Amino acid sequence: MTGPISRGFIKLFFVFARYFAKQYLKKDRNYRYNGLKLRIFKDVFHPGFFRSTKVFAGWLEKQHLQGINLLELGAGSGLISLVAARKGAVTTAVDINQKAVDNVQLNASMNDLKVHALHSDLFTALPPNAYFDMVLINPPYYAKKPTNDYQRAWYCGEHFEYFHALFRQLTNRHQSENHYMILSNSCNMEKINGIARENGLVLENIFEQKVAGETLTIFQVRPPISLAS
Repeated sequence: MTGPISRGFIKLFFVFARYFAKQYLKKDRNYRYNGLKLRIFKDVFHPGFFRSTKVFAGWLEKQHLQGINLLELGAGSGLISLVAARKGAVTTAVDINQKAVDNVQLNASMNDLKVHALHSDLFTALPPNAYFDMVLINPPYYAKKPTNDYQRAWYCGEHFEYFHALFRQLTNRHQSENHYMILSNSCNMEKINGIARENGLVLENIFEQKVAGETLTIFQVRPPISLAS
């Protein structure tokens, strides 16, 4: 468990890191990851600044994805979706930020990969009967009200509105879908777990990686075993 003092130091680090990222991203930047080349648009979440995207991508590289239908919620520049598409997944990427959607399309083209990018607030713009074998979520998890599309990549709302909406929508999804979400020990896990439970869901730890004092955990989001079986 991460104590309040340790978590406070991690959160302070992220405050400075977000400030530096905002200054750095006042113009478009180039980025490379494991043979993929990306252009990161101004004000789109940069996968190189924070470890969650790279940890998620590294875990995804080890999964069997050939031919599966995969959805990335909150795709940002699209790195996770590019990794999935390169491994043979039929990949859809959505983001609430239209600039991010455009960024995904550019990066897919630059790498000769096929990714269907769509402007959507979570699942809302997807057909009601759309089915995905795997849904990947790298969510905003700091409790603050976002004031623009860029901040929506960081802040989940003063009262964790993002998670209330996410878990509510997940309860209405196909139970045979596999939903995976990555979180840092710098966020309020107790609160997020509580919102999941309110919606009849649990977060099952399936992978954990510690990097420079931060612990990043991938959870499978699912109904309790007694309900899922």
